[in-house]
Amino acid sequence: MFQTFVVQNVQQTQWARDVIRLRLPPGDVPQENVPYELQPYISPEAWQARLRAVTRKGARWIHPRFDLLWLILNFVAGIAVPVAVYYVALHALTKHDNDTLNNDIFEFNEFDNDDIDHYWDARLIAIGTGLGVTLLFWVPMLLWKQSGKNQVNTMLERFEVEDRAVRDASVKLPTYRIRMPGINARALKLDIKLPVVPTMTSFQPGAQLPPYLVNPPAMPGYVPMASDPSWNAMRGGVPLYNERDDKVPEYTDPSGDFALPLDEKHASDFEDVAV
Repeated sequence: MFQTFVVQNVQQTQWARDVIRLRLPPGDVPQENVPYELQPYISPEAWQARLRAVTRKGARWIHPRFDLLWLILNFVAGIAVPVAVYYVALHALTKHDNDTLNNDIFEFNEFDNDDIDHYWDARLIAIGTGLGVTLLFWVPMLLWKQSGKNQVNTMLERFEVEDRAVRDASVKLPTYRIRMPGINARALKLDIKLPVVPTMTSFQPGAQLPPYLVNPPAMPGYVPMASDPSWNAMRGGVPLYNERDDKVPEYTDPSGDFALPLDEKHASDFEDVAV
């Protein structure tokens, strides 16, 4: 079953191996038809109601414009804040070094080495500030998206409990889970994992045999070569013997004296002789 599909602004279904993946954009009408693999497990009414509930609840964490604005702020802050912190740190370190610097001329080389170290210290502080700004923007966003995933999956687990209550405990049911809404995502992704059903073969007791082994064909034309008498004529070579096509010549009386007795035959020979 089934991996790549074109992203559009409509609901789409994608099959993978034992998994059905639905793309649910907020605001769209839920899919009316139940997938064929899920028809034994859920009714069309329950299917539409649950899709509406998932879309309505998951839409709280689908805000593409807000995500885009958040990324722009992260980009601007990730550049501006480290640059500002770099100059502030460099100024503070240099000022502190100038306050403690001795005016002795022989300590000039030592001052030069300390100045180079201050530059590297300021750069390290700026890099750490940039990482901190990135975490400050990304961690709350990811936690917010993860909380939305957990809340929707909790609702889906309640649906599974309801299905289990009206079915036998030994019956395996499909599981419904959504993925974490991505940054700047425009739709929810619902994964439905189908229960693994063992494949029945013709060698197992109670297996259903193919119709061509159980029942004769309904139409004579289904049998190869039955509806085409000229099939053998189109083939080259000598045709097989068929007793219905054997040609027996008709009976005719013998002509002349071929069938006469021997004495009559000789008598006729003398009758024709002139004396």
